[in-house]
Amino acid sequence: MVDELTGERVKLECVNWAGHLEPIFVEGLDKRPLGQIARNVSTMGFNCVRLTWATYMVTRHANLTVTQSFRDLGLEDAMAGIAKNNPDLVNLTVVNAQNSVIEELGLCGIMVVLDNHVSQPIWCCSDEDGNGFFKDKFFLPP
Repeated sequence: MVDELTGERVKLECVNWAGHLEPIFVEGLDKRPLGQIARNVSTMGFNCVRLTWATYMVTRHANLTVTQSFRDLGLEDAMAGIAKNNPDLVNLTVVNAQNSVIEELGLCGIMVVLDNHVSQPIWCCSDEDGNGFFKDKFFLPP
């Protein structure tokens, strides 16, 4: 990796941040403000976030708002926490909210590795989730 601004080599020191599950929204924003989380990542010495996301976020749910997503899942308490800690995100689409997360991380000097972790927004990594490789439910190349 090379830093675009300095031309110097950079070693990635990443933390994972899940955003591929059913709400189609990064976890923890019901507990803390986005800016605070981004600054904490930086002060802990990380320069990178591996941000997971589901394909369906952009292919099937691009117009879904954060509020709609959480309410559809009956996650009223989590939605109340997001409204308290990150009120500027509640009416954004899940795609725009994801972009806001990426932008805030960038403002804190954090690089983002977008990990298209799954197709459907679900817990991953079983033989039945459809996210294997060739000849799997969601990966059938010609």
